[in-house]
Amino acid sequence: MYGELTTPRRLFDALQLTREDTFVDLGSGRAQVVLAAAHLEDESAPDVSVGIELVQTRHEVAEKALHRCDDAVQARTRLICGDALAHDVSSCTKVFLCNATWG
Repeated sequence: MYGELTTPRRLFDALQLTREDTFVDLGSGRAQVVLAAAHLEDESAPDVSVGIELVQTRHEVAEKALHRCDDAVQARTRLICGDALAHDVSSCTKVFLCNATWG
């Protein structure tokens, strides 16, 4: 499907994620990458994994997926429905976006 990563672990390795990081995916869609980051259990697991999605229906699918996750993953995950440009991401240490909208 358009815009989806089939190997998010390669992304996480390239970003050198650690437990000190707050990871955010701008335009997170159904939150596959956000949830994959939150599911990491080794030293590369970020402290918090955030997804910001503009489209309400995609956000709702992401919320349903999150509610099927275990408590530990839910505790490390934040899903926001809104305009990524309107949210302060200054506290985030690793930011990912994969969308043709962004120049």
